[in-house]
Amino acid sequence: MEIEAKYAGYVARQLDEIDRQRGLEEQPLPLDFDYMALTSLSIEVRQKLDQMRRRPGQASRIPG
Repeated sequence: MEIEAKYAGYVARQLDEIDRQRGLEEQPLPLDFDYMALTSLSIEVRQKLDQMRRRPGQASRIPG
C-alpha cells in the first residue's frame, strides 16, 4: 500500500500520456501537407511520411 501511494503520481502521469497518444492515433494528417518542407526531419523520414500519409500515431512508428 505504501508503494502504491508513493508511485501514484508516476502512474497517473503515464496513464495521461497513454490517453494523449491514443488521441493522436485518431487525428488524421492533412493529405496535402508538404512533408518535404520540414527541414528539421531527415530526408528519409520526410520521404516515408510523404509516401505513407497516415495518422500521427502511425507515423510515429515509422522506422528510421
